[in-house]
Amino acid sequence: MESNIKQLITNAIQKSQADFTDEVQLSIPQLQFGDYSSNVALILAKKLKRNTMEIAIQIADSVQSNENIEKCVAIKPGFVNVWIKKNCIFEALNRPLEEKLGSSDSLAGVKIMVEYTDPNFFKEFHVGHLYSN
Repeated sequence: MESNIKQLITNAIQKSQADFTDEVQLSIPQLQFGDYSSNVALILAKKLKRNTMEIAIQIADSVQSNENIEKCVAIKPGFVNVWIKKNCIFEALNRPLEEKLGSSDSLAGVKIMVEYTDPNFFKEFHVGHLYSN
C-alpha cells in the first residue's frame, strides 16, 4: 500500500515538476487526517519557490484520480492527506489467506508432541520448572 501511494505521489510530482529526485516520505497521521500523509509539497515549495498549497492541491488532484484512493486532500500549510478505499485494504489483508501463505505439507502425517510447564503462579519461575517436564 505504502509503496503504491509513494509512487502515485511521485508520478504526480513528475507531471508538474520534473526535477524532483528525492524519495517521497509518508507518515501515518491521526485517524481524522487519513491513512497516510506527506509533507512533500512543503519540501517542493522551498526548492521551486512556489506556493505550497498550489503544489499540494496539484498533487492531491492527481492522486485522487486513482481507483484505490477514497479521498486525497491538501491541508494547510501544505500536507497531502490520503484515505485508501476500505475494499482495497480488505483485499490486501485477504491476499495472504487466499495464497495460503505460511501453510505447508512438510509435516503432514507426522506426530508432534508439545510439552508445557505448569508453574506455581505464587512462586518465582526458574530453570527447575523446566526440569520436571
